[in-house]
Amino acid sequence: AFAAHRPAPQTNELQLQQLYVHPEWQRRGLGSRLIDFVTDLARKRGCTHLILTVNRLNRDAQEVYQRRGFTIRESVVMDIGNGFVMNDFVMAKKLSD
Repeated sequence: AFAAHRPAPQTNELQLQQLYVHPEWQRRGLGSRLIDFVTDLARKRGCTHLILTVNRLNRDAQEVYQRRGFTIRESVVMDIGNGFVMNDFVMAKKLSD
């Protein structure tokens, strides 16, 4: 399992850039533990939101993130070169009131 994060363009947000769990280890709570770890880190840094991008066609991942408190903030289409386009949702989780 692996997770990567970075400060988001907005100063009050942390971005979960990558979250991977090997298929043989999925459905054992590792992804949730990684999300919790990054969420706690974001709170300690004073962030108000944790954000991520997920492919619009990846419904399984979207459902996991929604169960973890994320909502769809916006849809984005980004040309990443060589004829490839990222067609994603930006999802956000509010960390404080």
